[in-house]
Amino acid sequence: MLRENAPSDTVENFGVSGLTVRKDDQASYWKGYRFAPAIEFAADTVIIELGTNDSKSYTTWNTPAQDAAVDSAITADFEALIDTFQVKSKPHVFICLAPYVNNVEWNILDTAVVKRVNPAILQAGLEKGVNVIDLHSRFSALENPSWYLEDIALGRNCVCPFANGYVACNAGWLDAQGSEGLWLSVVQGRKTA
Repeated sequence: MLRENAPSDTVENFGVSGLTVRKDDQASYWKGYRFAPAIEFAADTVIIELGTNDSKSYTTWNTPAQDAAVDSAITADFEALIDTFQVKSKPHVFICLAPYVNNVEWNILDTAVVKRVNPAILQAGLEKGVNVIDLHSRFSALENPSWYLEDIALGRNCVCPFANGYVACNAGWLDAQGSEGLWLSVVQGRKTA
């Protein structure tokens, strides 16, 4: 959808499903095969959507100190990722709050996203002065149940919306540039160098 609206721009997706932002995690984006190409691409605009899988680190047997350590790692590693993109180019960076999820089998729980992961991501956005996109409220299964109907009909837990959910979110992102509908305007973002 971004390619259709900006045909003269080069748009690349360096995302990899199932990875975390935390450097210390075995499934870290930092260790993944798309990390180096993402940095080398030297984009003018970078949109980072990580954190959903970081919610797996919050378990019922964690101590408050363990949870706090995970919170700190998410914030620090998000800040480091933003800094890393700033080395090769000076892009306009957007980070995303993790979307609605609820998959008990994979221990990806929306309570962990709401109470732990998204506040840690938001803190990174505040510290680095980047714009934050609120995917969590945008991907609400309660407000947009049709986006998750296949999962619900098959008795599965919800992890990601289906195609119509992604199309609606992308359309909202394009329409909301500069508006308050989709954005949490944390701090005025930097202009692209």
